[in-house]
Order: sequence, then structure tokens, then C-alpha cells
Amino acid sequence: MEDFTQTRVSTLAVKDNLLVAGGFQGEVICM
Repeated sequence: MEDFTQTRVSTLAVKDNLLVAGGFQGEVICM
């Protein structure tokens, strides 16, 4: 069960990083 939780947490972290990176790129393009 711990492995499943770790995988889910890391997956959410990756998604958050992608959203942050995408948002940052979007801001740079707008500028």
C-alpha cells in the first residue's frame, strides 16, 4: 500500500511541475 501512495504522490508532483512550467512558459510568451 505504501508503494501505491508514493507513486500517486510523485505523479501529482510531476503534474504540478508541468503546470508550473507550462504557466511560466505562457507568461514568458505573453511578455
